[in-house]
Amino acid sequence: SVAQAVGSSQDSFLAAIATIESVTRQSAEEIGNGLKTIYQRFADIKVSGSTDDGVDYGQYAKALKSIGVDVLDAAGEFKGMDQILQETQEVWSSLSDTMKVAVGEKVAGKFQYNRFAALMNNQEYYEKALGATQNADGMMDQMNEYYMEGIEGRMKILQSAGEQIIT
Repeated sequence: SVAQAVGSSQDSFLAAIATIESVTRQSAEEIGNGLKTIYQRFADIKVSGSTDDGVDYGQYAKALKSIGVDVLDAAGEFKGMDQILQETQEVWSSLSDTMKVAVGEKVAGKFQYNRFAALMNNQEYYEKALGATQNADGMMDQMNEYYMEGIEGRMKILQSAGEQIIT
């Protein structure tokens, strides 16, 4: 629910879990909890009266802004996690190792840094996993259709029809 609230698609969230799991070998549950924390930190904007639009950047959003990633679009609206992650991954490889650690620890926190670094340092795997989840739409329906067309599927249909007659 946190991922959805900050504009992350299910495909993107699953791709992030798969990427981090492949590198860290942690459980999906641990990774999901870690991503929840990271996503909440990325959405670090707050309402205040000090700016024209009444929005201030928090410390985590300021850290992202320091590397050229703005969490707000030109209209002052939150971009959404998928876009922010993509922009962060795009600049990540150009950062020095020192800057990666500084920004990573600031944005993700000390406890989630390992997961965040795994996601940022493995953009190719993330994109591959994202493509796989996006292209999987309707795959279960397709597989079910193949199954139902097979002999075993036909037997199940026949058995069901027989049970209906007896009933």
